[in-house]
Amino acid sequence: MPRTTEGTCAEGNGLEMGSLPLEAGDFIVVREGITDPDFPDMRLDGWTGIVIDVDRRARCPAYLVRWSESCLDRLPPEYRARCESRDLAFDRTWLLEEDVKPAAV
Repeated sequence: MPRTTEGTCAEGNGLEMGSLPLEAGDFIVVREGITDPDFPDMRLDGWTGIVIDVDRRARCPAYLVRWSESCLDRLPPEYRARCESRDLAFDRTWLLEEDVKPAAV
């Protein structure tokens, strides 16, 4: 079951000045103040992962992000339980371009 990618795209592309659009294989970090699209009370600030798919059909591109092992190791048990109760993958989610930035590798 896919996660939601609804939302509005802020002015600009959400990327750091001089960076290119993200592609599959790029590492990202979630920007401050961003919450899970399916659980608005669950903050994702600073979570890291790798882009595994890109959807550019909408006005604001969306990225399917698979969480890093370090994030999965620290995953709150309630987050995993909530994802599983709604038949959602807990190890990945779709995020809008404005929600993420390239991670320093």
